[in-house]
Amino acid sequence: MIRTRSVVLLTIIAMLSLLAFSRAGGPFQAAASQNIQADRWETLHQSFTLKDKEVRLSLSYPKGWTVIAHPEGFIVHLQNTPPFDHPAKAPGGLREGFVKISFMVDPKTREPNLSGREVQIAGLLWRETIESGGIAGDQSITLETSQDGIVFRIYAYITGTQNQRPLLEYHLETVRRIIQSFQFETSALPERPSGTP
Repeated sequence: MIRTRSVVLLTIIAMLSLLAFSRAGGPFQAAASQNIQADRWETLHQSFTLKDKEVRLSLSYPKGWTVIAHPEGFIVHLQNTPPFDHPAKAPGGLREGFVKISFMVDPKTREPNLSGREVQIAGLLWRETIESGGIAGDQSITLETSQDGIVFRIYAYITGTQNQRPLLEYHLETVRRIIQSFQFETSALPERPSGTP
């Protein structure tokens, strides 16, 4: 009788667990969707000085991510891990996948040549290409637009999710949220009097 109760109790617990996981999409997806809403986010402000313009950009990103800015190269990288030379040398490994987003300003004032579908982000028209597999990793997203004679590019790269769809979706949602927060403005630099260096 005690054994029968134990078997019935274990069966009920197993069924409840299965039901809970199937509704939430698995334990990671439930935790991930809660984390993306509950995590604290920070805001980055960065300025780039071009030949005749200043570009100011801002964006939000999850607290704890690493910011690597190269103002002289007109680029800012965000990634969900500390910097590393090789994935095998990453501190703590890449247990939950690797995400890197690069925001680039191209002062060459040429029109974007990216093929891809048109998308609206924060009221601006961008060209978007999405790839997966091979060097594109689990998923890569490239966005490009031209405003005020300057080309803006965003490149997002996700890898290391080991075909765990909830983990990939979590990272994609984080990337989407960062990209949606991206804002920039340009202003002409004051003219320098002739004869000044």
